[in-house]
Amino acid sequence: MKPPRPPSTTQVPPIAPSDDWDDLDDLDGLTARDDTAPATLPPRRAIPEKATSSGADPGQVGARIGGTPVLRQLVNSDDEFKVREHRTSVVRLDIPAPTPKKVVAFFKFRERKFEASLEGEGRNWGEKRIVKMRNVICIGLGVTVIVISCVALLFNFNTPKPQRGMVKQKILVVEDVAAETAIPNLDFLVNKHQEALAISRKYFEATQVSEILPLVRDSAKLSDLLSQKWQPRKLAGASLKSISTENSSWEMIELDGMVFGILMIRLQDASNQMMFFVREGDELRMDWKASSGYGTATFEELSRGEGDASEVRGSISRAVFYGPQLPESNYQSFRFISPNLENIVWIYTPLVGPVIDKITSIFGSGEISGDIAPEREITLHLERGPEGSAPNQWLIRDVIQRDWLTP
Repeated sequence: MKPPRPPSTTQVPPIAPSDDWDDLDDLDGLTARDDTAPATLPPRRAIPEKATSSGADPGQVGARIGGTPVLRQLVNSDDEFKVREHRTSVVRLDIPAPTPKKVVAFFKFRERKFEASLEGEGRNWGEKRIVKMRNVICIGLGVTVIVISCVALLFNFNTPKPQRGMVKQKILVVEDVAAETAIPNLDFLVNKHQEALAISRKYFEATQVSEILPLVRDSAKLSDLLSQKWQPRKLAGASLKSISTENSSWEMIELDGMVFGILMIRLQDASNQMMFFVREGDELRMDWKASSGYGTATFEELSRGEGDASEVRGSISRAVFYGPQLPESNYQSFRFISPNLENIVWIYTPLVGPVIDKITSIFGSGEISGDIAPEREITLHLERGPEGSAPNQWLIRDVIQRDWLTP
């Protein structure tokens, strides 16, 4: 590490306002610092006289900082500044030549010859347009087709159509029945719509069993059963008024040798009531079991594995619900829905046997094995499922009727 340098012994004298710093070359006045003696300044230089002559040597006079500037005059300016001309090609503007006089152009109209091949040109020059007869015939045919289509659509719109959502789809199955048996019954039911509506009103207005016995089929056989099971269904005035031709539909069905009519009524509470009617002698009667969806056991009982299931009415559709005791390798599963659409039980039948053949005929060809699972009204005889099955799983013992009609 180098030792620190000693402080400088040279000291700059203090600056006074009257000092002149025009020339800093003379530093003789600076002396070594004497710590014992007081500092002294060199004598002040005299201020040089200002140049008064303009003929002084220009090389000796220059710009001074802090001094009075001296205006330097140009010497021999004529020799120093000379314009030197370089020889270059210069384009000079001569007197412009006079412009030629304007000549008025005269245009001569030349008539164009008529050419029949130019489409549209004839119309511009007054040619009469010729309409071909083929075009007239095509236009006439087009107008005729449009008018006929509009008239057909108008008739189609004005044709009354049955209200959708009221009538349940039915399958008309014609069996090998003698013509003298089927045709008279069909003819009898054709014009029974109004009579069926009148019987339905009396049925809903009844408060005692004795009032409905004259209206139902096989009233003598059903007297005791009606006394036990029948309950009056009192409808309000608005619902009774809804039992009319406008809110109902009438259709005839021929099934398993029997001919019957179905009256579908749209009640005031937006519910549908399906009533079954048959011919009994020369009178129209209501099938009470089919109309009420009667069963020897209710669906609440069947859900608990209870009740006499010898005659149960409901809607059947294909299902895929199986169990260890009822595997899909041996059984076909179905969904069995109550008439009021509030309860469901699961029913099964072996894949081989007379029962599966009857149900296949109800659904039609291919509907058992297909993806479509329509619902069909059916009357079944059920029995308890195998041991270990759920309470709401039943076996189909027999198919009593394809529909709800009493056999």
